Amino acid sequence: MRNRNDAWLVIAGGQGESGNFRAVNADQNASNVIYTNYVPGEHLPALYTGASGFVFPSLYEGFGLTVLEALACGTPVITSKTTSLLELQGGRMFMVDPRSTEEIANAITELLDDPLPRDVVSKCCESYARQFSWDKTAAQTEQVLLRYSS
Repeated sequence: MRNRNDAWLVIAGGQGESGNFRAVNADQNASNVIYTNYVPGEHLPALYTGASGFVFPSLYEGFGLTVLEALACGTPVITSKTTSLLELQGGRMFMVDPRSTEEIANAITELLDDPLPRDVVSKCCESYARQFSWDKTAAQTEQVLLRYSS
């Protein structure tokens, strides 16, 4: 993979006790890498919307709200094909092996080298994300609980 001096890598989120960010192989002083630490929820839509893509190669994920947040903002997503995130896929994401830096790098390169027009991505991703809502989740949960209550 070639170096991309025309792109920024923004690593968002709290560093936490696990030290995951310390394990990232990015030069802490690189001019095109930004570590944001914790990002308040009200700022996330702007961060997602301003991004060329959202890279989320999770090793374990219960559902993937952050992926839906990015999709709802019309942001292309690169995520894991080995977790429950595969169920969200619906043809709207790049799916990678989260342990393969080569697959992740290739997906990022493809996304940056051949981006779809933002309006096309936004229309597709936003309409897909709207299929998921807390009201729908609550109604489906209620149906399950009623079915199994006596």
